[in-house]
Amino acid sequence: MTLDIEDLDFAAKTFFYTTKLSIAFVNDLGETILVRGPSGKRSKFCELLDKCTDGNCPCRFEHLCAGEQSFNLGQPYISICPAGLTYIAMAVTMEGVFKGFFISGGFLMTSIEEFPINDMFKKFHITDEIRQKEFKDALDDLPKINPALTRYFANAIECVTTSIMLKHSYELQKKNEQALQQRKINETIQEKKYIYNADYSYPFELEKSLIDAVKSGQTAEAASILNKFLGHILFSHGNDIDVIKPRVLELCTIISRVALESTKRVENTLSLNAIFLNELSKAKTLENLEFALQKSIKEFTDEIWELNNTAVFAPIRRAINYLHTYYYEEITLLKVAKLVHLTPSYFSTIFKKETGYSFTQYLNKIRIENGKLLLLDTSMSILEVAIEVGFDTDTYFCTVFKKIVGISPNQFRKAI
Repeated sequence: MTLDIEDLDFAAKTFFYTTKLSIAFVNDLGETILVRGPSGKRSKFCELLDKCTDGNCPCRFEHLCAGEQSFNLGQPYISICPAGLTYIAMAVTMEGVFKGFFISGGFLMTSIEEFPINDMFKKFHITDEIRQKEFKDALDDLPKINPALTRYFANAIECVTTSIMLKHSYELQKKNEQALQQRKINETIQEKKYIYNADYSYPFELEKSLIDAVKSGQTAEAASILNKFLGHILFSHGNDIDVIKPRVLELCTIISRVALESTKRVENTLSLNAIFLNELSKAKTLENLEFALQKSIKEFTDEIWELNNTAVFAPIRRAINYLHTYYYEEITLLKVAKLVHLTPSYFSTIFKKETGYSFTQYLNKIRIENGKLLLLDTSMSILEVAIEVGFDTDTYFCTVFKKIVGISPNQFRKAI
């Protein structure tokens, strides 16, 4: 599946109109596909630099490297271009394949007085006074964003990029699930054709088995039984959607009633039922009708399963929220276990099971991610950054940082 230019443009517009920062998308061939900015193009500063370098501005190569670095890290990458402006790159991937990247900027992370404009003139051999004045005027028009705020702009570009990737992932998953469902239904139909040629009878046993699976929150089992149920209906009625649709609507109503009895969530269940009945009513093909029914039953079954398992998962969710909020404080496993009303040993076991990380690994991961953002502020020492994110010493901070990131904090700071 290829990238949809409309999705890219919508994401770029969302970012630009929200942040007022220019943004462009560069594809995997290095071609700029679209630009969104105040004038619908790049900043005056960048256009001047392009002219002064006869269209061979080295910033382009720097942007490509930033996009690749974002792909390697799996997160936004903040870089300084050869001219001294700051940019944020965020790679777009589909099924793990690099498809291009968004690049936002340039902007200043320092005041105009602190910006090394004369060094830039020397680097690019800009000696003409009129041209120098044009650059200084263009510099005034660039956005000024301090390092502390830069991370929030990085989060914003990550959000719009993730929305595109999630949409693609959902569409691909939907196609695969529909294909799998059709195969399972066809298997049931073929089985009945070979075994017997019976008159139609409503599959009450399958309906009962389906209800039992939903009640117990067995999503996979419910999906399997549903496909057999639909296969039976299709075998009996062929492809007549006008006959099959009422049966499907009845089944959805029955399942919603089962969910209501099991969860006691009246408003939520009735709301879901209304949404699914509307979707089923609008279905124009049997494939869409069957997939919509599968989705509705999965939703109701998952809701019951979640309710049955809330006692186990709720404490972990609370613990994770606490770590993300208070990571900079002195935190121990004992303290958080007590906070969520679990014994330390049991808390440690289920935390690892649910997150894939030990308690300490997860906490360090959060602290290092926040530390990377603070390292953008060059006025802060490594020790200050370490203390700010919850470490007692810069030595331990550096050790953990290198273990997680692969390079030292100083190397990371130099790289950006």
